[in-house]
Amino acid sequence: KSSASLMMTNLDGIYAAQDIPADTILFRENEMPDCELHRSKDNYNCQVVVLGDDKDGDESGGSDDEDEDGDGIMAVVSIRDIKCG
Repeated sequence: KSSASLMMTNLDGIYAAQDIPADTILFRENEMPDCELHRSKDNYNCQVVVLGDDKDGDESGGSDDEDEDGDGIMAVVSIRDIKCG
């Protein structure tokens, strides 16, 4: 066997099925896929944020981005454009 075939592996993860623009909510914590989420210290393209965090003073409540206690829910959001693949 060649050394190239020995270096290949199968990785479960999430891959973009289409181009994704920056600042897109990919999924909320209650929609998390059942797979490993890859981590990177360099060149990462997503971040975990808290949705429903009321920083602009609007306290109307009842948001889809809050849990039953009115706390913000966590989500994974793209921080830059992501190409398909």
